[in-house]
Amino acid sequence: MKNPGIPDEVAARSSFSAVGLPEIYRLLKRRKWLVLLIFLVFVAASALYTLRLPKRYEALCKIDIDLSTPKSVLALDSQSTASVATEQKMATQLSILESQSIAWKVIEELKLDANPVFSGITSSATPKPLNSLTDQERYSLIRRFQSGLGVQLERGTEIVQIRYKSTNPALAATIANTVAAKYIQRNFETKYNTTHETSAWLQDQLETLRHQVDADQKNFEEFQERTGLLQTGEGHNAIVDRLSQLNSDLSKAQADRIMKEVTFRESMVSDADQIVPTTTFPGLTSLRAQKITLESQYASLSSKYGDSYPRVAQIKSELAEVNRTITTELRRGRNQLELEYKLASENENKLRAATEAQKQQIFSMNEDALHYSILQGQVASGRALYQDLTRKLQEAQITSGLSSDTISVIDPALTPNIPSEPRRALNMEAGALLGLVVAFAVVFLIENANATIRTGEDIYRYSGLPLLSIVPHLSPAQRNMKLGKKEVAGTADSLGLEPRVLQFPQSHFAESFRVLRSALLLSHAGNPPQLIVICSAWTKEGKSTITINLATVLAQMNRKVLLVDADLRRPSLHHKLGLPKTEKGLSNLLAVSQSPPLVEYLHPAAVFPGLDFLPAGPLPPSSSELLMSPRMSELFEEWRKAYDFIVVDTAPLLAVSDTTALVATADTTVVVVRDDATRKQSLQAVRDTIVSVRGRVAGVVLNDVKTSSEAYYAYYGNQDGGAAYYAEAENA
Repeated sequence: MKNPGIPDEVAARSSFSAVGLPEIYRLLKRRKWLVLLIFLVFVAASALYTLRLPKRYEALCKIDIDLSTPKSVLALDSQSTASVATEQKMATQLSILESQSIAWKVIEELKLDANPVFSGITSSATPKPLNSLTDQERYSLIRRFQSGLGVQLERGTEIVQIRYKSTNPALAATIANTVAAKYIQRNFETKYNTTHETSAWLQDQLETLRHQVDADQKNFEEFQERTGLLQTGEGHNAIVDRLSQLNSDLSKAQADRIMKEVTFRESMVSDADQIVPTTTFPGLTSLRAQKITLESQYASLSSKYGDSYPRVAQIKSELAEVNRTITTELRRGRNQLELEYKLASENENKLRAATEAQKQQIFSMNEDALHYSILQGQVASGRALYQDLTRKLQEAQITSGLSSDTISVIDPALTPNIPSEPRRALNMEAGALLGLVVAFAVVFLIENANATIRTGEDIYRYSGLPLLSIVPHLSPAQRNMKLGKKEVAGTADSLGLEPRVLQFPQSHFAESFRVLRSALLLSHAGNPPQLIVICSAWTKEGKSTITINLATVLAQMNRKVLLVDADLRRPSLHHKLGLPKTEKGLSNLLAVSQSPPLVEYLHPAAVFPGLDFLPAGPLPPSSSELLMSPRMSELFEEWRKAYDFIVVDTAPLLAVSDTTALVATADTTVVVVRDDATRKQSLQAVRDTIVSVRGRVAGVVLNDVKTSSEAYYAYYGNQDGGAAYYAEAENA
């Protein structure tokens, strides 16, 4: 059977609502001093950190790297380099600028190892000579140098920015300019060395070819003297033309073999770092860039964590793998060049053999005449080949001279007068932002760690029960204020809550109980609950105060109301009402089988016209059995006939089992929780207990709420309006 007092979803799980901006605002407002403290701490810390940082100056030098000229000075066929993307070429140049070789040349040039500003040594200490440094010491100097160096390409241009940061502005400018100078010098030396080595070999080849041409010319002249032939006739034109064609093809094959041999020998004699990426070495540029990146990461991390750090070991392994890949790429490219050279040589040999065969044929036909033509053709072809190679060598040398000036300094670095670091405004902004983030995180962590009920949304979020009313907090002065009516025997507890709805009928406190009364009467349209049980999870949550004042506002409707103290363990209603304890009460009625007149057990003092009070009576040894007995149900049925409403105060539901039978019998149950005191788990346990006995729950009353609290603000929608309104009503 469906339980009309509890929504279907509550019995299965709690309902959670999204947190909106108003909730976040109230949360931050409640913790504003904590947020402000954390924010100020982070701002102060960032300010202190910024003040302690040394001033660093950044010098800027701009150079222009013109990539329009072929970079391989003896690349006689410039299309091989033109196929390489401009971006890859520029990336290679940037990697060279950041390389260890450039860094070490600058260190040697400026003697930075002996500079206290750079190396950090004292002026009295004597530095070791550079040539006596170990690899680790050299690498440490290079890492220190590279930590201040920055190389960047200006977007859409071929202009490279060389930046260097140092605590000494003059040193920063000097280093930036020296890096540019050493890079230009290295570029020139690389081209010069490559040109010189290859040119020397090609000169030897040309000298050999010249001797061969001279020998052919000499043989031709001797043949003319011996035979007396000055020229040949037209009889053997076809054969001679065939021989001429073979001689021409042989010359081209010989030139092609020489070019490929030049390229192959250049790749073998040059330093690996000087080999220019071409179609033969397609992946060399990206591998070098990757190598530079890994070396930079290894330099940065090893100086900070050492070589045993896992990430350093990983980078070292990756660097070794890249070196192996570069070696493999160079080996593959060299093998390809060697293969092309061998194929060209083989083709030359085949053409040479065909030429010799054609010669024999001509000799057999007319040895003298054809021999004349052969010698004449050899001399002509040899001379043409020698002239062609000489011209190309001269063109290459001219191209090398022109391309050596493709790198130029646009703006040399000037001594900066304004420090680039620390960036005070940025650090302060970062500190402030981080302080706000941490403050918000701490506030939300504290809020999540707070397990107490604070708002009506908490009630619904963790129990699914509606909020019936919010009872405001009473100040100690209000609690101690005596009732303005006829004095009665006994004294109330100094902190006891008397029926304030009678003393301050226009107060917010009284209005909250009228709101509760309306919620209960309207919860069952046409059939308002008659037997109302008030319960709470634990003691000191205001359950008895709610019971007294609810019964009073119900009696104000000119209805007959019975107020029952069913807490047979620690009764407190008589004490809170300032009434003396009596020897008769509920426990006496439960102990007898007959039903004596109820008036004999009611408290003789009147609380309010139409409101009767049945105290707990003597404390029985077995209160649970009495409250769960059929006698309790019989009394309820008798009272239903005599009273319009029966309001029952009970023992804490989670502390003892006395209340379980009462909530199962009641028409409705009101759960009382104290603001910022009742735990969320306790409210869920109360709900689950009532669900387990199929009790009916009207909702929850949030008690003892300060008018400045988040719950009050969320319920009434403003901070002071409600309190001010009732304060004006009371003063009127």
